[in-house]
Amino acid sequence: MIRIMKYVVRGITWGCTFLSVICMIGVWQNGAQWFLNSPKSYPMQGFASMLVGIGWILPTMVYESKKLSRPIQILIHMTVGFTVYFPVAFYMGWIPLEGGTPQILLEVLLALLISLAIWFCFYLYYRKEARDMNRKLHQINR
Repeated sequence: MIRIMKYVVRGITWGCTFLSVICMIGVWQNGAQWFLNSPKSYPMQGFASMLVGIGWILPTMVYESKKLSRPIQILIHMTVGFTVYFPVAFYMGWIPLEGGTPQILLEVLLALLISLAIWFCFYLYYRKEARDMNRKLHQINR
């Protein structure tokens, strides 16, 4: 239970971090009007971001499983993440419906590319960590 709570807190942290970065970029590009154009209130945006953060971070627990292959772990992680993200994104207006199907598909593609880029960065980071640990173990065992 404590382990799950740690993942939940990490998810909230990541969700709030992404919201902050997106808000800074939005205000930088559009000024204070950016907040006024939001279809939902800022507290709602914060809650939704935390929910999405949890939806993306909590399923990373599957990477601890030795029984599941890496592709299955990735599939579970991405499926749960997108299952949480897309309904929240549509409800919150993060994916605008006014642009029609082409705009929606573009937003979905962008979300896919961003999530894969983030996943790949973490993959590279943890691969480097594993190499460093293996190198240190090798030096110790000499």
